[in-house]
Amino acid sequence: MGTTFLELTNRVIRKLNQVELTSANFSSATGFQALAKDLVQEAIDDINQAVTHWPFNHSTGTITTTDGTQTYALASDNKVTDWKTFYLNENASLEVSSKPLGVVEYLEWHNRLRANDQLATAGSVNIPAQIYRTRDLKIGVSPIPDRAYTITYEYWKNPTPLAAATSTTLIPSEYDRVIIAFAMQGAYDFRENYEMAAKEYQKYKKSLADMKRTLVPQEITYAYDTRTRSRSRRDGWSK
Repeated sequence: MGTTFLELTNRVIRKLNQVELTSANFSSATGFQALAKDLVQEAIDDINQAVTHWPFNHSTGTITTTDGTQTYALASDNKVTDWKTFYLNENASLEVSSKPLGVVEYLEWHNRLRANDQLATAGSVNIPAQIYRTRDLKIGVSPIPDRAYTITYEYWKNPTPLAAATSTTLIPSEYDRVIIAFAMQGAYDFRENYEMAAKEYQKYKKSLADMKRTLVPQEITYAYDTRTRSRSRRDGWSK
């Protein structure tokens, strides 16, 4: 469970002997208090950018198909998609068994499967068997579904920025020190205490490295990073 935005901000404020915020005045913070809020959010953003596969950002998406529709959008907060996890859910009323869905590249679908998809006749049963990534970065389903089927998949989310005093970060509270170290580096830099800023930055880098070793598997394969278009051995297909 993560720590609240208010508590993280006040930890930074306390370290520099400033007046702490309350839930009543948090949204109207000014001066150094406002800076502390910004630095906490910047710290969280930096941590989330450092690793795409943090386990605390892991989530499950659901796609419900409709008759005659082939392409579907990913979850709105989707950052990295695990393409090995697309799964057709069981539906006893439709006599559909659960099964993993095959993954094909767009050109393979275009050259080998598209013609058959387009030839499907009205009234035919077309249970999803494969998925592919479309040119506009959506999910294509083949064959074109003839009714509502449920497909689930796993992904890593792009967290929503904190806003309210009671908002909690997805980063587990035992790693608050990583957030605070980054924020303190910025606070000391603002105060032109560059020696302390450098010390806090080194503390942040070491704490972040420890966090990675503890939480991130050494090898994550076949994940799809929606931020880039390059393909890598570690991340699989990249957008």
